[in-house]
Amino acid sequence: MHCTGYDYSFPFLDTGGAVTVDEDGSRVSPLFEHTFPPALATGLSFVGVPKKVVVPWFYEAQARWVAQVLPGQRRLPPAEEMMRSVEEYHRRRAQAILA
Repeated sequence: MHCTGYDYSFPFLDTGGAVTVDEDGSRVSPLFEHTFPPALATGLSFVGVPKKVVVPWFYEAQARWVAQVLPGQRRLPPAEEMMRSVEEYHRRRAQAILA
C-alpha cells in the first residue's frame, strides 16, 4: 500500500486501538522508531509517516529495515521494550517543547 498526504487517516485499518491517529491527523502512535506499532509488530509497519523528516533516504532506510524484519533477518525488541522507547521519545519531545 502506498499512501501520500499531509494528515493521517486510516479509516480502513482496525487495530483494536493498538494504533491511533491524533484527532487533528498529525500523529500516528505508538510507533517504535516511527515504524513499528509495538503491539502489532511485525504484522504491521508504517514507512514514511514522520512529518519532521521529509527526505527520501530516511524512508528508504525504513523500508530496508522492514524488509529485513519481515523475513527474520533482523529482530525487534520485545513489545514492552519498544513501548518504553516510544514513551521515552514522547517524554523527551514534550520536555524539549516546554523548555
